[in-house]
Amino acid sequence: REGVDPGVVDAKLRSLVDQYHPPEVAKMRSYELYPFSRVYLHMTHDYDTGFIYEAWGDINQVYQFGAIALLVLAISCINFTNLSIARSSGRAREVGMRKVTGALRRQIAFQFCAESVLIAFLSLGLALIALMYVLPEFNAFFRRGLRLNLLRDPTLLLGVISVTVTVGLMAGAYPSFVLASLQPTDTLKGTYKGNIHGQWIRKGLVVVQFAASIGLII
Repeated sequence: REGVDPGVVDAKLRSLVDQYHPPEVAKMRSYELYPFSRVYLHMTHDYDTGFIYEAWGDINQVYQFGAIALLVLAISCINFTNLSIARSSGRAREVGMRKVTGALRRQIAFQFCAESVLIAFLSLGLALIALMYVLPEFNAFFRRGLRLNLLRDPTLLLGVISVTVTVGLMAGAYPSFVLASLQPTDTLKGTYKGNIHGQWIRKGLVVVQFAASIGLII
């Protein structure tokens, strides 16, 4: 009931053991309260049982699959960033023309960040469409009953939108910075070849991307 102290109930459980078990059994046996909200996912971890009942689940597996999902997402962001940097030389003249006609650096950066976020939302739409077709097959194969209804779960909907915006901004931040910093004199003359700093960043991102991919395969 509301207002009941769990510690008081735990003390009474001890007396029940002493009352209903022989002394030699009471020494080896004890009972304690356990939060009902932690039975699923946390039971194995809290009691270190060494085995997992399917009905219990395991929070460590949730963390592992979550880490894999974040790693895959990071690889995708790195890939998108690399492609955007590689395409920057093709849009250099466009940036030069915009600057000549009066566009400010922050306006150009905002434009390319907005394009990145828009691509992220288009990707989200394609992912949801694919999920509609894949989820029934997934449930049938793994004997699960997973459902996805974003309109009935405002928290999940807000989370999906937040992740999409964050991914779009993270993937587009550096390319937009590179493009916004281009000088019109170099871009309009066609002498822009990219900078050494950007090339090293691209190479570093490629190394991180392949290292993460190999780690996932292993």
